[in-house]
Amino acid sequence: MLFFDMLQSYENFVIGGIALLISAVLVLATAPGFRFTIPNLVFFLIGGCAGLLTCISYYNRFLADLPNPLSAPFAVGGSVLVMLLGAMLGGSLSVWLKVRFPKSAQSKRWGLPIGQLIISLLMVQQFLTFGLLGTLGALGMTVTGHFTFDLSGGPKLYESGLLVASFSLDLAAVLSLIGAALSIVKPSKISVRLWAGAVVCYWMFIAGGILMSWSLQIRPTLRYLEVWDLVPYAIAILAALIGRSLCSYVETSDLARA
Repeated sequence: MLFFDMLQSYENFVIGGIALLISAVLVLATAPGFRFTIPNLVFFLIGGCAGLLTCISYYNRFLADLPNPLSAPFAVGGSVLVMLLGAMLGGSLSVWLKVRFPKSAQSKRWGLPIGQLIISLLMVQQFLTFGLLGTLGALGMTVTGHFTFDLSGGPKLYESGLLVASFSLDLAAVLSLIGAALSIVKPSKISVRLWAGAVVCYWMFIAGGILMSWSLQIRPTLRYLEVWDLVPYAIAILAALIGRSLCSYVETSDLARA
């Protein structure tokens, strides 16, 4: 039994949240070149969360390989230290990139659309591996030689979650790709609205995945957390941040032309 077996899953997230906040205060208040501001705090929390979960995931695998992991002297204390270290590394890197990233209008003109294109391609990849297959499966269709879905014996909540997740991901992939293409040509209010729609649909895809997990009695726990489980959340957060920056850029450009 590992350290995380002694705690309920929500208690794990409370401990991780406390470690994240402590590391944010320590780094932003003491690191040279960093300032304790709301944007820096937001970037630190995003990067710190990714770093914390990545480090604790690998540390937990290391504990699982031990014959008696619970009796190891570093099992409990080491988990907390790994959380703090991962949060500090991920958060510091995120804030450093924010500070170093150029803020000129020309860099935003091309940097934001390129960022949109990268995110949209990630959504398209998920559409090909899950969205399309999930949509066909939820509609009761099959593709001979590739897959066969039989949802008749599954929970109704699972079927509903699959419908929400697959259809939302399909819409998110289409809207994001069109919005990115329009932004590359020229950022406009239309591209911003399309991107906003894609972001909303992608969060609905995540909500559908949560419904599917709950229908199968799968609860969030750090013990079984994999790095790849965080990819959708990272895509959604980055897409929202890019959309907010793109909206500000378009508004500033319209005011400058007026």
